[in-house]
Amino acid sequence: MLDVLDDLNIWGPAAIMQAFSIADSFRGDFGSMSQAAEVPCIPLELLPEEVSESLCNTLDAAFGPDGLGILCVTGDEDFQAEVRRLRDELLPLAARLGKLSEEAKDSIRERGTLNVSNYSRGIDGNRTGFYFHPALDNPADCLPSDVPAEPTFYTPNLWPDTELPELRQQARCHAPWLVTVARRLAAAVDERCAQAVAGYRVGTLSRLIGPAENCNHKCRLICYHDFASPKQLAASKGMWAPPHKDTGLLTALVPGIFLDQSGKRLQCPDPQVGLYVRDRKGRIMQIQMPAGVGECLFFQVGEALQVVSGGHYHATEHCVRGPPEAARGYERASLAMFLQPHAHEELPIPEGSSLQQVADRAYDGLFRMFLLYQPRDAKGINFLRFCQREGPSLSNAVAESVALLSTVIYGESMQKQYFSHLLAHVQNRTSQLPNRMFYITGHSLGGGLAKLVAAKAHMQALTFMAPGLGTTSYVVYREHMLQELRRSSLTVMPENDLVSRVDTQTGITIKTDCDGNSLHCHLLYPTICTLLQMCGSGRAGEAALALPCGASAAQSVAVQCSKVCRSMLLAINA
Repeated sequence: MLDVLDDLNIWGPAAIMQAFSIADSFRGDFGSMSQAAEVPCIPLELLPEEVSESLCNTLDAAFGPDGLGILCVTGDEDFQAEVRRLRDELLPLAARLGKLSEEAKDSIRERGTLNVSNYSRGIDGNRTGFYFHPALDNPADCLPSDVPAEPTFYTPNLWPDTELPELRQQARCHAPWLVTVARRLAAAVDERCAQAVAGYRVGTLSRLIGPAENCNHKCRLICYHDFASPKQLAASKGMWAPPHKDTGLLTALVPGIFLDQSGKRLQCPDPQVGLYVRDRKGRIMQIQMPAGVGECLFFQVGEALQVVSGGHYHATEHCVRGPPEAARGYERASLAMFLQPHAHEELPIPEGSSLQQVADRAYDGLFRMFLLYQPRDAKGINFLRFCQREGPSLSNAVAESVALLSTVIYGESMQKQYFSHLLAHVQNRTSQLPNRMFYITGHSLGGGLAKLVAAKAHMQALTFMAPGLGTTSYVVYREHMLQELRRSSLTVMPENDLVSRVDTQTGITIKTDCDGNSLHCHLLYPTICTLLQMCGSGRAGEAALALPCGASAAQSVAVQCSKVCRSMLLAINA
């Protein structure tokens, strides 16, 4: 007898919506849920002196497992003057880029790549971005002769010299200095990792973060634009830039400035606007220039440094909040420099370590999943392949939902809340009726949970559009359960559904046709209708299922079972 333990209103759509609400927590009422962060600071004069215990503590407080992933670097009068000139002379040009003629903008527009070179607008938020190499107009000039110039990283710079000649001048004046500061910080991080991480090779980070004239670093001059209407504001959920993590080693951030529509400098018009991060405990923190330090730079950790440091330092999710209302009449300009290896270089892990051990220290479920998939004897990861690890069709919301199964990024309570409650319910129910045959079913993430429980409870799971569990089961159980999953799980996989193609499917998979888009093909009812039309209800008379599918279930009873139906029946009767 079939007993459905899985209430789809709890373990299916509701699980997705719960995960979506977590992703959306960055996008809600910032004022009620966030607080200003106290960012650790280091004077530039201490870099790269011998790394003292105090400096080590500051680096760990900024970048370590309990930190924000962000550090403030300040300095003497010369440092202050350089940062001030950078903010006064280069940052305002970000707003002027958007006011160029269409012909000029088209001459510098990104070609052949996506959001990694030259000029673009609106690709990743309500902002304009202009990428440039810190020293070279043709970044491929610094590559060895036998290394091909991968276009993602080595596209030549295009400058609007006719209408905005000062952009090239100011960029070439200030960017090399930022690289110099970053390399001094990298030397200190090198020393700290050598002390704290067994097998870390001193000089690794300094080697990967090369000098300006021989590097793969990217500068991005950014202008965050005013929201034109309440509709645009609502569509962006109040954010100038959505939540994300940086892929590189370190990111240098020049504190932003505010400009009115004429380009005149303003004081911050709305105190809640600006950079926010989410720390390891899930708290949303606003990042502000520390009081009393004067001009400063911020540095963030990217995911590549998380690998290189053996998981000692962690990348942090961050976003930029926009104005609380549309048409506020101002813009924000800033500069980010992404410090990263060359595309052909390897991200080495500490000697004696493994990527699986790095994965064990990761908070992000998808990042952990990627690391667990690497060969067990791998000594590192090629940087280009590392950057290409996430497919373009997997939306942030789906990614966050899948991460709910396989991560403790939001605290272990979220994962345990769903998994442990369901497992306890199943075990209690089956113990009450030991002679009864039970099945468990679920849709989407609910199906993933159902398969995990079935593997533990030694029962059959029949699931719809559920993610694979080849890696996730190991993350949850800390043991491989592939044999149990192969015996216990069946997954219906409509064509074009994305979620059922996340991770590796084990057990029986039933593929069905679906001509819709990825969202339509993930819906439960179209799939049930397809199965009813192919297989029939299996129940006669008044007990027959009736759904508005275009063909009644009673009419379908007479239809001869197809291969799909026979496979499902064989699985149920096995």
